[in-house]
Amino acid sequence: HAEADAFFCFTLLMSGMRDAFVKSLDDTDNGMMGRIEQFSQLLKEKDGQVWTHLESIRISPVFYTVRWLTLMLAQELQMPDTIRLWDSLLSDFARPHPLLLYVCVAMVI
Repeated sequence: HAEADAFFCFTLLMSGMRDAFVKSLDDTDNGMMGRIEQFSQLLKEKDGQVWTHLESIRISPVFYTVRWLTLMLAQELQMPDTIRLWDSLLSDFARPHPLLLYVCVAMVI
């Protein structure tokens, strides 16, 4: 039953990403632009100097966070780290995942 359990966990994770791909929801908290704005505000709060520098050289968070948030860091991390992160995301019932935003901010800092 391991395959069925793994598939269930994967669909549970992906179901939380559904709203990110609905254009009419882009500007809501669950839409892609809303998630990017949450990331940007969290980065500004945690390290204002880095945020100010990125803004001053006009590097929009859209350039790097879309891939991070839609793929939940699957391309940036090694497989064992991805599995560990996704396991943590499964235990995080808040949507969109605040933990994912914090990990993304930590990658920038």
